[in-house]
Amino acid sequence: MTVRAKTLFATHYHELTSLGESLPTVQNVHVAGDERDGDVTFMRTVRDGPTNRSYGVHVADLAGVPEPVVDRSREVLDRLREDKAIEVRGGDSGGETTQAVFDLASGQFGGASADGGSGPDASDAGSAADPLDPASEAVLEELRDLDVNETPPVELLAKVQGWQDDLDDS
Repeated sequence: MTVRAKTLFATHYHELTSLGESLPTVQNVHVAGDERDGDVTFMRTVRDGPTNRSYGVHVADLAGVPEPVVDRSREVLDRLREDKAIEVRGGDSGGETTQAVFDLASGQFGGASADGGSGPDASDAGSAADPLDPASEAVLEELRDLDVNETPPVELLAKVQGWQDDLDDS
């Protein structure tokens, strides 16, 4: 028996849209959009193929998500695009804004207060650290060479699991 059900879903994962290239029963389409000065107008035209970018924040705005949430989402997205970092509020800093950044040299998240100084959870990348064992060094080397923006999420998860296994075995 062959099931011929049709399923429609929306995704911002470009890695999933690539399934249309390898699975003959998957067809990608998108709603045409026009972006000018940061505003997106979605046309009433459906085109073949995946879209070339994510419009999640714009869609949330159109869907009626509260304005403070949409505004904060835009801020976070802009910051990620600029610095590959996220500003976080709260925690031990007493409400002070902290920028969370992953430091490849130390292998830890660090932070800086809004004024640019080191926050309470900031890593001190300039201090002398204990030398890493060979297994940890190998994982860090692979991580440095990895382009997370071009690696599919499932592949990233598999790599992380492999690194955890390697470190547990050492």
